[in-house]
Amino acid sequence: MAAKIRKGSLAPWILWQLWISRNKLIFEDMRCSAADVISMATASAREWIQNQEKTPLPPRRTPPPSHRPTSHVRSPLMGDRLAMHEAILKCGGLGLSRARCESESASLIKILKDETSCEELYGIVSDISLLASSFNCISFLWIPQ
Repeated sequence: MAAKIRKGSLAPWILWQLWISRNKLIFEDMRCSAADVISMATASAREWIQNQEKTPLPPRRTPPPSHRPTSHVRSPLMGDRLAMHEAILKCGGLGLSRARCESESASLIKILKDETSCEELYGIVSDISLLASSFNCISFLWIPQ
């Protein structure tokens, strides 16, 4: 089935074929007629349209059961902690016994290594520590941006 080209949508394809024809003339000493340019532009436009129509959208995936969407967090630091919590939870769910957790948040890594404390985030840090205790080996590393 031939793809239908909408009115006005052929112009970019004609310009592209003119450019290709110019390059063929300059670099390969090949001349293209106006009819060839229009024919190639039409064929290119049809090919483009057909390939766009054949691309189905991927099916929507539902988040894994451990995913708990959070629409709002109080601070970027809280967001980092929640992300770390989910990552450790996922590693545990996969049955991993060793984990290396890296973050660009120096504050997060300091708190997780018990170098500092933060009353506001005590609950999530306690949860991360409890999850971390189930691993044979787990490390928390800061990676600079």
